[in-house]
Amino acid sequence: MIFSFLKNIYSKVFYVFVIFLVSCFTFFVFSCKKSENKVIQVTKTNIESIDYVESELVYGTIIPKVSCELATEVEGVISSISADVGKYFRKGQTLATLKNIAIETNYENSKTSLIQAEANLEVARNNLKKKSLSIDSLLLNIEKRELEIEQLEKEYLKTNNDYKDSLELLKIGGISEEQINSLDIQNRANLTRLNLAKKDLEKLKIGFRNEDILFFGYSIPTNEDEKKNIFIKINTLDEQSALKNAEANVLKVKKDLEVAKQYKNKLFIKTPFDCVVSNKNFNIGEFVSVGTKVFSIYDWRNFYAVFNTTEKVVNEIKLGQKIELTIKDKNYPAVVETISPQIDTVSGTKQIKASLKYSKDISIGNFFKCSIPISEKRKIRVVEKSAVKDLGNSSCSLFLIKDNCVFEKRFESGVTTDEYIEIINPPSSEIDIVLDNSQTIKEGDKVEIL
Repeated sequence: MIFSFLKNIYSKVFYVFVIFLVSCFTFFVFSCKKSENKVIQVTKTNIESIDYVESELVYGTIIPKVSCELATEVEGVISSISADVGKYFRKGQTLATLKNIAIETNYENSKTSLIQAEANLEVARNNLKKKSLSIDSLLLNIEKRELEIEQLEKEYLKTNNDYKDSLELLKIGGISEEQINSLDIQNRANLTRLNLAKKDLEKLKIGFRNEDILFFGYSIPTNEDEKKNIFIKINTLDEQSALKNAEANVLKVKKDLEVAKQYKNKLFIKTPFDCVVSNKNFNIGEFVSVGTKVFSIYDWRNFYAVFNTTEKVVNEIKLGQKIELTIKDKNYPAVVETISPQIDTVSGTKQIKASLKYSKDISIGNFFKCSIPISEKRKIRVVEKSAVKDLGNSSCSLFLIKDNCVFEKRFESGVTTDEYIEIINPPSSEIDIVLDNSQTIKEGDKVEIL
């Protein structure tokens, strides 16, 4: 009885299993027929010819074109610092100030000396002017005295003639002796006044005579104004000398002040160009000697793009050559400025520097990449990358379309770019090639080109 029960159960299981197999087979056949009749919609591409230049991709860093160390020119104690690392400064701005009492005192003393020297110069000018005016007055006195002498001569001539006539009258008794004596006294007095006036004139004219003009090396002019100017020159020699000494002293003191000012200016450490401070070596209150490097700075408006590459690539680069850099997915033009003549013994490469124009989007330390052409331009036959299947080192597969069906064919591949793959001995450019769906279809599929 148990045996009959188990036999019935096994029979039912067998029938269920058979039905399942028949159902699966039917579904498989139906699916195959449905697949055979399915048409896949695809986009197509064709072989095309493009210009290609072989290039080498290099990587590098942006560095400042100009950088320097700011060192002290005088010793002193740092009294103030206005420079922070990373801060921008314009040309001529003060980064730090030094304290040096000796330099500051010398500068103040030089300023005082200049004030005194200029005051002495003004005194010398005034003295010369006063002496020139006094000479004008003296020349007028000489003219006045000459006129007085002329008058005295007339008076003496009259009294002398009167005296001689009176002597003749005395002989015939026409005049008394008392009257003769009175005329004689008057005549002698007029002569004395005349002689004294002439002596005074001679004294006044010392330095204002023709022989004085000749003595000092001048020729006697015919013009009175010129003669007057010569008299002023030869009679103000001391004042002119004092003026020249005062002028020379002012020049000397000005030079001393300029030197003192230059030393004082050296107490202020200033930027020689627009820059960024990259390093600070001292703090307020510290003593620094001459030549101490206090700050490191660089020009933030002028960059170098620096990279190292093999001699093969270097041989294709020329000075002045324009290249294109990619920094943060943006392209920037640069010009090759220097090529190192020496090869790095460790890496076997040479260094290239290309000048780069300022851009607010570029910073020191940015990394870049650059494609350097290393061959002549040539034509290559390519296909879009998305049409390629099973890309190997030197070959790939393409799905070619013929009579609305696809068939797979393998080709030798060459150059690979971001968008294309070179096909060696490619099919005709008129043959359509499946694009985009090349990874989802298989050989023999029917397709419809969109």
